[in-house]
Amino acid sequence: MDSLEGAGGVEPEGSAMRYVAFVTHGSAGWVVLFPDFPDIEAQGLQLQDALRRARRELIDRAHILRMLGAPMPTPIPPAAVIRRPLYSGSMIAIISVAEGSGAGDSNVFQFGRS
Repeated sequence: MDSLEGAGGVEPEGSAMRYVAFVTHGSAGWVVLFPDFPDIEAQGLQLQDALRRARRELIDRAHILRMLGAPMPTPIPPAAVIRRPLYSGSMIAIISVAEGSGAGDSNVFQFGRS
C-alpha cells in the first residue's frame, strides 16, 4: 500500500489491528505515544527497546480489554492522525496487535484462575 489513506481501522490479514504510534527522541531516550490510547507511553534508551515496550503495552491492553469483555478501539486512520500539530516533528510507527493475543503473549496476571 503506497498511501496512508486506507491503512487505518481495517483488519488486513490474520485479524491484526494496526495502531499509529508517534516516536520522539528526548534527553532520556525514545518515547512512543499512541493517539488511540492516550494513557499508554513507552520509553527506551534504544529505539527498538521503546517500540518493543510499546507493542507489549498494546498486547497487555488488548488482554485486559478482552478479560473485561470490551473490544479494542478501531484504529484512527494514519492520515487523520498525522495532520495533528501536537505530533509534528515525530516519527510515525505502525504497531500491530493480533486481536487474539492470548495470555501467553502477555505479562498481565489473572487473579482467580488456575
